[in-house]
Amino acid sequence: MSDQIYDWLREQIETWDIDKPLPSQNKIMKDFGVSLASVNTAFGRLVDEGRVERHRGRGSFIARKDVRQYSAAKKNSRPKVVIVSYDYFSETIWTNTHLCDEFLDRAGYQSIQFKLKKTDQEGRVREFLQAEEGIAGVVVDLSTRLLHMDSRFLNSLKVPVVLLEPVDSLADLDRVHAVHPDYEQSGFMMAEELLKCGHRHIAYVGDIPENEVTDAHRRGILAAFREHKRGTRSLVSQKNRAQPGEYAAEAGYRLTAQLVREHPNVDGILFDSAHGAFAAIRALNEVGKRVPEDVSVIGEGDYTFARFCSPPITVTAFDSRERIRRAIDYIVSPEKAASKEVVVPAGLIRRNSVFSRKR
Repeated sequence: MSDQIYDWLREQIETWDIDKPLPSQNKIMKDFGVSLASVNTAFGRLVDEGRVERHRGRGSFIARKDVRQYSAAKKNSRPKVVIVSYDYFSETIWTNTHLCDEFLDRAGYQSIQFKLKKTDQEGRVREFLQAEEGIAGVVVDLSTRLLHMDSRFLNSLKVPVVLLEPVDSLADLDRVHAVHPDYEQSGFMMAEELLKCGHRHIAYVGDIPENEVTDAHRRGILAAFREHKRGTRSLVSQKNRAQPGEYAAEAGYRLTAQLVREHPNVDGILFDSAHGAFAAIRALNEVGKRVPEDVSVIGEGDYTFARFCSPPITVTAFDSRERIRRAIDYIVSPEKAASKEVVVPAGLIRRNSVFSRKR
């Protein structure tokens, strides 16, 4: 029974809110009809694996893996896979890291997180990867363009390297692979949703710094305008966009406020992320515009806040579990790789932030 409870708790952790306590031991005992010893054994395994933290008087919580110490993992003798990402907490980074941990653990590997400040450049990554021994693979969970990282350097590591964001070119890189969302499809779906709902004055706000993702978003948005026989020049785009190191919500708020001052007739706004759309709701409300009655907003990423804010935000989203599974497959079974790139399709989740203007 402890194994069953352990497996069930592992499933809960995949979607559980990091700040919400896990089900109590008494509740699990009652639901499963088991003894306290069985429940304690299951929780103990999760604590030993670093997946769960217990806090006296507060309960058990998912471990904050974004602050897990590298030194603890270094003592492990299993093959190492380095996960390179930014040194701040986000739901996406935490989810990707958690799923990497899970799939690598099942395959007999250990994961080591290498966190970068947004001001860091390629040099720190290069120095670490060249100095560390026993690396069996590398997962890069950030844009190589924003990091100014040369993919040829990654190829020179002579181990499988998987990028979780698109790269400009994989040509001549025999060890570098990419598993990333279909951002172009996402951009198309966001724009098409507003176009189908009868919006006539649509704007695109770049709430993340320009990179491969934003290039793909814009291609998809413009493709939707062409398919719906709308001139691409009718799309309102700002020259200003998020700056490197600027949080997407801050950029979304700042740029939306600027947008409505310059284009007060805008009735629908596309964002690179749900964070930008979330902050835009406040910026619009502050100038007397209601969402969605006056202005519809739509972004990318099915984050927890997007489901519970007011109004809930319409978003495009991707299957994170499938994305990470395919990425880890490149490392643990490189001989089975059928292609150098896997593109995960987008889906549209309709909520209340988009209003139909068709009569």
